[in-house]
Amino acid sequence: MPGVSDAGKTTGTYFTNAGSGNMERTASFRKLGDYPLYTTVGLAVSDYLAAWRSDTNRLAILVALFLLASLYAARIHYRAWRHQQEFNATLLRQEALYHELVEDTPMLVARYRPDTTITFANAACAEFFGVAPGGLEGRRWLDFIPEEAERAAARERIAALTPDRPASSSVQHRVLGKDGQTHWTQWTDRAFFDVSGALTHLQSVGEDISERRRVRNIQAARLRLMEYAADHTLKELLVATLDEAGAPTESPIGFYHFLEADQKTLALQAWSTRTSREYCKAAGEGRHYDIDEAGVWVEAIRQRRPVIHNDYAALPDKHGLPPGHAVVLREMVVPVFRKGLIVAILGVGNKVTPYTENDLQTVAQLADLAWDFAEGKRLEAELVESATTDFLTGLFNRRNCMARMDLELARLKRFDIPRAAVLMLDLDHFKRVNDDYGHAIGDAVLKHFAALLGAELRKIDTGGRLGGEEFVILLVGADLAAAEVFAERLRKKVADTPLVHEGRPIPVTVSIGIAALETSDASTEVTLMHADAALYDAKHSGRNRVCVRKR
Repeated sequence: MPGVSDAGKTTGTYFTNAGSGNMERTASFRKLGDYPLYTTVGLAVSDYLAAWRSDTNRLAILVALFLLASLYAARIHYRAWRHQQEFNATLLRQEALYHELVEDTPMLVARYRPDTTITFANAACAEFFGVAPGGLEGRRWLDFIPEEAERAAARERIAALTPDRPASSSVQHRVLGKDGQTHWTQWTDRAFFDVSGALTHLQSVGEDISERRRVRNIQAARLRLMEYAADHTLKELLVATLDEAGAPTESPIGFYHFLEADQKTLALQAWSTRTSREYCKAAGEGRHYDIDEAGVWVEAIRQRRPVIHNDYAALPDKHGLPPGHAVVLREMVVPVFRKGLIVAILGVGNKVTPYTENDLQTVAQLADLAWDFAEGKRLEAELVESATTDFLTGLFNRRNCMARMDLELARLKRFDIPRAAVLMLDLDHFKRVNDDYGHAIGDAVLKHFAALLGAELRKIDTGGRLGGEEFVILLVGADLAAAEVFAERLRKKVADTPLVHEGRPIPVTVSIGIAALETSDASTEVTLMHADAALYDAKHSGRNRVCVRKR
């Protein structure tokens, strides 16, 4: 304590680094009474800062741990953020790819919420419904289905979709397309669910099948009418044709009239069943009617083209409807041409909605078909007068068969529907039958075979004898596969059914050649040539078999 005693201080504190280790110390002293004695206590600086340093170290460690935890959390958050960004980018790419794919497809594609509010529709879908791209968004999908029963069925179909069965089977229903016109469409629906199983949205992919249905319905109507024509009069056939035309066009009124060769005189022929029963009481069947006395309903003749009047009341020239005629709200009339002349007109009327191009095509084909039936009936009468049947077998003779095939080929070319087959048939070893049993038994074999053949034919088919042991069959509406099935059935039936003469069976077999009656054939002789070539193949490959000539 240098200088303490000299200064007369009795207490105090001082800093020193004297002593061992030259450590900096803080020392305190006090004088003991009046004695020249002092008590001194010293403490190194490092000693009295030890607690602070300990607390500081602990705090530093905690701060370091906190910083490390924060950095780790930040890293995890960053990685999650990056993952989300990558996921969003992938989702956007997939969405862009999806849009690119569906925009290029001709199929109709629409996505909508569970309440059927549309969120997306591709360009084809927008075009089909007659709106600009994006114009369907926000509208309800079910609002485009006009029939309540079909809307209810659509709701049930959506409700039945589950995560285990998210897709529906293909269904057909009508929708309102451009300008409010009804179209037949075919759809497949698919539902999308979140991880909890809740429905998030749906997608419908479809196509307009109106034309496909129209063609199929025309083909079906044609076959029905051909069967009907087999045992009904011309008038009954025309009425049935008008009823067929009224069904797909939803027309309660229909008429069919012939036009004479002078192109001025109508011969009134037939009205549809509903027209006669519910609407029109005017007399006129068989009446001859000058077109100059008629009103706008014969514009199809004057203009030589189909006409549609969807607002009949607004037309200026409506004279020519006799008393008792049905009130006309709208009408569509198509002319039938043969060799440049109009030979008939078919008209339908009073559809609830406006007539369309699809309606026009349907009626035009049925009108043409009706004339074919009328020509067929006339041809039948002529052929009956000129001995249409083979005297021995009762089948049609060669002339009748060829005429019917010519008529069928002409019909196929007009409709461009290659659905008919020609079969050439030849009895195997027939000369041996004549030689072994005599010509009387030979004739009996021909009759026996003709009876078996006739039993297999439909009313719309034609079977005939060309001469000797050669026969021909025309199968209407049959492709090669169906014709082969028919021919094989007939071949087996003939082989399994011998002619029994005086208690003895006389075996009979037949070889059959088949060819399609194609619209590219210049004439039916070409078809017969191909069928005969197939028959030659059957003969030279063992007989009692069926061969098909494919082209």
